[in-house]
Amino acid sequence: MKATAITMALCSRIFLRDLGRCGPVATAGLLVREHMKLRIVARRASTSNGGIGRVESGSGRIHRSGGEETIEAVFVFHRHGDRTPGKSLVADEFAEEEALFWQTKIPPSDRSYHDMLSERFPVVRLGPSDKQDNANNNHNRSSTLASSSSSSSFLFKETLGGNESYGFLTWKGMHQMYHNGVAMADRYRHDHTHFFQDHWDIKAFSTNYLRTVKSCQTFLDGLLSNNSRNSVRCADRKKNDSVLLDYKQPTHYESIDLEEYRKTNKTSDSSSSSMIEIKVRDGKEETLNAFDRSPELMKDLMRDVVATPDFIEKDTRAAPLKAQLFDFIPGLSRYSSHFGKSSPSAINWIDAADHFVCRSSHSLPVTRFCAHLEYHDTTPSSAEEQFESLGRETLSHLLSRFRSYYMNPSLLAEMAGPALDEIRLEMKQVVETTNGYSNSGGGDDGANEYINNNSKSNIGKKPFRVYSCHDVTLLGILYAMKDRFLSEDTDRFRSLSSRWPSYATCLTFELVKLKAKEKGNDDTFVVKLYLNEAPIPKFRSLPVSIVAAPYTEPTEAIDLADFNKLIDELNGGRLSL
Repeated sequence: MKATAITMALCSRIFLRDLGRCGPVATAGLLVREHMKLRIVARRASTSNGGIGRVESGSGRIHRSGGEETIEAVFVFHRHGDRTPGKSLVADEFAEEEALFWQTKIPPSDRSYHDMLSERFPVVRLGPSDKQDNANNNHNRSSTLASSSSSSSFLFKETLGGNESYGFLTWKGMHQMYHNGVAMADRYRHDHTHFFQDHWDIKAFSTNYLRTVKSCQTFLDGLLSNNSRNSVRCADRKKNDSVLLDYKQPTHYESIDLEEYRKTNKTSDSSSSSMIEIKVRDGKEETLNAFDRSPELMKDLMRDVVATPDFIEKDTRAAPLKAQLFDFIPGLSRYSSHFGKSSPSAINWIDAADHFVCRSSHSLPVTRFCAHLEYHDTTPSSAEEQFESLGRETLSHLLSRFRSYYMNPSLLAEMAGPALDEIRLEMKQVVETTNGYSNSGGGDDGANEYINNNSKSNIGKKPFRVYSCHDVTLLGILYAMKDRFLSEDTDRFRSLSSRWPSYATCLTFELVKLKAKEKGNDDTFVVKLYLNEAPIPKFRSLPVSIVAAPYTEPTEAIDLADFNKLIDELNGGRLSL
């Protein structure tokens, strides 16, 4: 495994910090090298020889030899930003001290910052009977609006049981997501308008977690930061300048004056058109988290994988690692695997990896809240080295487990199929509307559906969709692309599949229109894919390379028909349809 060997040879501190996102400088070289190795194998797009060009800054247009390209729709899937650990894994005598430490890394438990952001980006609960695309037009929907007056009672998964320390978005995570939004605005701001919303019809969706909702809110805040009346006031902002991209205290949101923000909001942002609802879907309507949509089915599918000889062999080999982890992470023994005795290692590897990533992200010494390690016959530096080595091994084994999960066609289809199907259907509507509906034989139905799904104020604007989700969501989508686009067991994908999506990673699909070269011909459409890890100081100028087998020369777009075929084949493995 060439790419894995390269990754494992890198400095361990850089590896862990890359996953925890300690900062952009230390990992910039790593990210560039990893990005250059990314390959997704696809059918050759009919326009692959057209030479996909570079987006003009602030135009939404791409120039290439022989024609012009226009971005017609954007779909951003992002992981939530930096967060605190999901649970405490320290010894009982340090549990209270550790909980207090993590509380210093997150906004106040009174949710004042969430309430502040909810004034512009309120949360809407969509029940099973609500159609997500009709949400803006359906005045009789049975949903709950989490406005500033009610959001504190809005139940999110990590708040159940009175938890106030674990699984929450940190100040650092809010900072990351804000800058991701700024970077996206810089790429997609139109040259003929000052306001982002004048050109783009923004809709946002999130899973039912406070960290994903708040990540979406801060992303949108950054996305609209070019609009002066919508900008959060910050002490270190100069005229026409962005908030500095660093993690020095205070971070962006820590320096906000809440009262000033609310006052500015009420006087300059009072119109309903300036609000963007964040929709949280329940039950069968959820497309971003298969474990929430079909929990029992997902457990059964994972049990099927865990019972395979290959999985058992790999997991059994992790027994020595498990023993070392119990020594360094005492609380890990309190939480067994979801599969109990059926999994040879019988521990929760996500919790174990979480412990390393979160501590590294916030520069916690190995002995902090782990005083028993001070009595080891090792120096502090060697203890740190051993801890980081265990972190690498733990993350590697976790990735190996999920690689096995996502090789199961039905499990992968349940995880990635609904989200990809959702954006595919919207792409189809855009194509039918833009091309006079002739390309797909949809007649006027596509246009009528598109108009019905959008309020009058949004007609003429292009779709810009934001999906706030989790690492396993992004990983599933990436594996879904790989499974259809890439030859089995080639090295091209190993550099991607050997790494876990870091906090605030953005996976962006663009629907691009290629203007017909000859008059009378229809325009054609291709799909491009970008992978940007956070924080994004500048949007990558190159999309993920696509290598069309059996050729070796990369292209940077896939024909829309091939993209549709990919999703059809993927959904063929779904059991919940």
